[in-house]
Amino acid sequence: MRYINFPPYTETEVLERLQQATQTLIDCDIDTIFEYRWDAPNNKFKKIDDADFQDKSLVTRRATWNKTLNEGNKSWSLVKPWLESLNHNKCWFCDGECDQAEYDVEHFRPKKGITKNHTPLMYPRSHHKYGMPLRGYWWLAFDITNYRLACQYCNRANSDASTIYGKRNDFPLENESSRVLKHDGDLSLEKPLLLDPINSDDTKLLTYLSSGHASPCAVEIDLKEPDLLDKKPISLQEIKANNIILINSNQELLQSHVDTLLNAGINTIIGQFKTDSAFLRANYTVNLLGLNSRNKPTKRAQRWQEILQNITIVEQYTSQRNDQLNNLINDLKQSIRYEVSQIVSESHPYVKYYITQLKVLKDLPWICDLIPLDFID
Repeated sequence: MRYINFPPYTETEVLERLQQATQTLIDCDIDTIFEYRWDAPNNKFKKIDDADFQDKSLVTRRATWNKTLNEGNKSWSLVKPWLESLNHNKCWFCDGECDQAEYDVEHFRPKKGITKNHTPLMYPRSHHKYGMPLRGYWWLAFDITNYRLACQYCNRANSDASTIYGKRNDFPLENESSRVLKHDGDLSLEKPLLLDPINSDDTKLLTYLSSGHASPCAVEIDLKEPDLLDKKPISLQEIKANNIILINSNQELLQSHVDTLLNAGINTIIGQFKTDSAFLRANYTVNLLGLNSRNKPTKRAQRWQEILQNITIVEQYTSQRNDQLNNLINDLKQSIRYEVSQIVSESHPYVKYYITQLKVLKDLPWICDLIPLDFID
């Protein structure tokens, strides 16, 4: 993930418009309006219709609040050209170019409702709206510092088989008790699971391997420690920068083959994190946004063949393999085996293509049992 420098925005007229909208939302005092009531027969909260409010001023306040937010796109779209210029017209989350659809002005902290794994979160027991759906960070709807530029793939709902990708309103925290629930709260107390592209510390935790896969990056590693086999990934660039030789190979094994192996796996690159948080947050971001679900079948098959070719070279031409290299090879084999087992099924849209590509692997005992017999000559 690339760090996005976020300089001050200087368009005075636009800033005034955004500030006025924010003040309108605050004046509506939406947090004091109870918009749900308990529906005992259905054992859930039900939203109150306008006609059910005895105090009609509450109806007016809620209508003004909703109208201001619903028309917000007219305001924050004015900032979009500036946001696009900050990362060369690329998505701030996946760093990809989008030539088929416009980018979205994404609200890092959701402006309407908050979900976790696409399931709505509710107000906690300590809040006067306990059990009702969270309103979201509505006071940040017109706050430029809450804007991120996102491609529609990262921002909106996308699906692959039974898995749904895309940020939408997902915004869980490491500690939900620290969540800010009012407009004058201290946001610095929160630690989101989603990595933030304008936070330089966050962006260091996610890298892209040579295979094109997004992967957690162990920037908090202490490379002076002797045990580096934590099986959580570290980028090859990080290894080279610290001048650590992880594999002592003889002259028969080319360094390029080692480099390819190191960069080939998804979650098998050598590395060690000092905190679980660093790995979990990066892994959550990769899975939520579906960063590794976008590979076309041809690219994935080519990656398999590249890994297998280099494994063969290492196994055949390296006479003195140490335990470290053996473990790496075994992990890569298991990584491919897992991918193949997930894909070789009738439900996968590219199953016939993949199986055709896998026919070349029929002589490999550790993978051929996954290929349907009908496809093995």
